Parts: sequence; C-alpha cells; structure tokens
Amino acid sequence: EAWLELAENRARLGDNQAKLKILNKLRTAQDWDLEPAVLEKVWQTWAELETKRGELDLVVAQLDDYLITHQRQQWPRLIISQIYSKRFLRAEARAALREGLPYDEDGSLRIQLADLCASQGLVELARSYYKEALRVYPQKAVIEERLKGLKKLPDQLEDDLETQDTQEKLQTGSGQPERGRDDEL
Repeated sequence: EAWLELAENRARLGDNQAKLKILNKLRTAQDWDLEPAVLEKVWQTWAELETKRGELDLVVAQLDDYLITHQRQQWPRLIISQIYSKRFLRAEARAALREGLPYDEDGSLRIQLADLCASQGLVELARSYYKEALRVYPQKAVIEERLKGLKKLPDQLEDDLETQDTQEKLQTGSGQPERGRDDEL
C-alpha cells in the first residue's frame, strides 16, 4: 500500500511516468504478497492511465491476461468493451461484456450490455438483456425506465441486426463471438 501511495504522490506532482513505472512494478511483482483489493486498485489505476496515454492494444492484451486468473472481475470487461467501442469494433465490444455474463450475479453487467446494444441500435437484443437483469438487479425501476426508453427501429433493420448478433454468437459454437471481427454496418 505504501508503494501505491508513492505512485499517487508522483502523479500529484505531475509525474505520471513514474507512477506508471511503480504501478507496473506492483502489477508484475510475483514475490510481493499484495492484498487482493490493493492489487485490483493497482490494475485499475494502471489501465486508466495507459488508456489515457492511448496504449489501447496494451491495455486490452494485459486485461485479457488479468481475466484469466480474475474471471469474476467485471471492471476489466467494461474497460475492454469501452476500448473496442472507441475503435468502432461493435461485435468485440459486446463480446467483452458477454464473456462476463456467467459471473454477473447482480445484473449490472447485463445492464451495461443492454445499454451498449441499445446504443448500437440492437433494440430487441437490448430489451432481452434488460429483461434478464430485471430478475436479479435490485433497482427494478432503473431497468423499467430504460426499457420504456427503447425506441423501436424499423422492422427490417432490426431483423438484420438481430441476425448479425445471432451469427456472432454461433461462430465459436459456444455462444461467444470470435474476437478480432469488425461488424461495422
């Protein structure tokens, strides 16, 4: 924790490079026994800084590796999804969130995925994720408001988008779309 505090102090002095160096040391040091909450904070702070620096490929690769041993964590999936969205890799953005659904105990990831689908014009898919979240998310009114706010797209466009998403799910045979595929319309 002292190292993390030192990194924060460096950043306050405007030395983000030194902060990143310290965070990298903390992230990769295998001989240090960091508390899980501290390690998570280190990774989150590192990912935020590197994303701001534009090191998007590095962040995605490192967070993918992080998720191998921290599968239940949702925040890395959100960051990865945001990066893919910034790059207009719509299918990959949805896939990053969809991979965490087995660990979404409170429905919050389903809401994020529904919001993403809605922003991409996938209204019916968004509606289905909102309805799934209704079963477990404690603030039902929030979801009901979002469901009411969904606008119906013309039937033909909606059918095309649904077919596209279904094809993504079937590509790997496990319901998970393949990464690395761009689905711009």
